[in-house]
Amino acid sequence: MSEFAAGPAGRIERVRALMVERGYDAIVVRDEANLRWLTGVKGVFDYTFEFPHAAFITADQCLFHTDSRYLNSFEENTPAGSPWVYDMDEGTIPGWVAGKIAANKCRVCAVEDDMQINFYQGIQRGLEDRSVACMLPLMHDDIRKMRAIKDAEEKMATNKVIKTHIINYAKTRETYITYRK
Repeated sequence: MSEFAAGPAGRIERVRALMVERGYDAIVVRDEANLRWLTGVKGVFDYTFEFPHAAFITADQCLFHTDSRYLNSFEENTPAGSPWVYDMDEGTIPGWVAGKIAANKCRVCAVEDDMQINFYQGIQRGLEDRSVACMLPLMHDDIRKMRAIKDAEEKMATNKVIKTHIINYAKTRETYITYRK
């Protein structure tokens, strides 16, 4: 049994425990599957490989950058009690990240290891422009590995899908049998 709460709040707790263990002041997340898992928001991520979002997580903040096309959808689909604060600051997302690193006086901000190189370099340029020194270590797929361990909320959702599938199959079983003949 996990010592962490279920749902997005528990997932953030798990990420923050990893941050403490590794000595990270913050992390940056761009992968849409990881963002969906962390936020609990459903029906918004479209996996277009456009990457219009970024999350910046510290010990006491969960900040999420998106653009105007998605803001209303996020606000409407965010689970109740969510710790996420949405932001549409102007400028580039790497510049936004660099600004958050500077504002929070981060010395170590971990990034996903599959982050686009131009995004990573954009963060570096933004830090240089602000004369901020911050290490940007790679997280080595840590969030994907956390996603593999399902919390109670995720197990309930999976069970609901399986139950629906079984019920629908039972309703249409005779059609399948006839079709196979």
